Amino acid sequence: MTPDDYMKETAVLVTCHPKHHIFMDTAFESWLGYEGTMLLGYDHDSLSDLPVGRWTPPITHTFLTGKPAGYYGHHRGELWQLKLGAKRLLDMGFKYFYKTAADNCCYRWRNLARMFKVLFGKGRPQLIICGTTQIFGELEIFSKLMDQWGDHVKHCGGAECFFYHMLEDFKVRDVRNKVTWWNEILGLVHLQGEYALNTGISVVDTWAIGQRWGKPYSHRDLDPRVKFLKPHIRKDYEAFISQRKTVC
Repeated sequence: MTPDDYMKETAVLVTCHPKHHIFMDTAFESWLGYEGTMLLGYDHDSLSDLPVGRWTPPITHTFLTGKPAGYYGHHRGELWQLKLGAKRLLDMGFKYFYKTAADNCCYRWRNLARMFKVLFGKGRPQLIICGTTQIFGELEIFSKLMDQWGDHVKHCGGAECFFYHMLEDFKVRDVRNKVTWWNEILGLVHLQGEYALNTGISVVDTWAIGQRWGKPYSHRDLDPRVKFLKPHIRKDYEAFISQRKTVC
């Protein structure tokens, strides 16, 4: 089989929550022309505040965590999406996957096939990872890892911490490459970083500024950032929230 043949057995898993709104149009535009399967997870109990129609394609399927936005918090909400999304893709018959987030781009998505040279190369790694932001590899082992997540886990230390513990517990063969490596293959993937650079604010502050449509989003991990914003950024943010823009 060629890398292109393996791509037919590969699906894309995208995780998101309302704080990603500000980035999502650009992120999905970067997938222009992609005809494969893309599963979008949303940390909410409804898709009513997402204009999914204008991102279809590339989105082909969606799922929800089933709780109101902010219920789980940032880290737990992501872990639930990783668990539910992996299980769903496995049930759909896929063997490989690429995981990204709705605040990331993939301008050179055709280059995903190159990942198999690494996956089938030296050491035969099962997963290629950059934290929990960028993941590529075998879907079955990833689903086994994420199946360990659930309400019974009271203290996870963050999504990456839990994920890394599972990698060690299951003795997964993984390759850990920083975002610059992914950029070389897929183009600029870190949309938050680009946005922060162009606006002169920090990447963390992009979370406080957040969404463009729907009800104001609140959860315990991100709300404290608002009071630390620079005065002019906070002023713009508060004005933005008061306007409550709605995008169809």
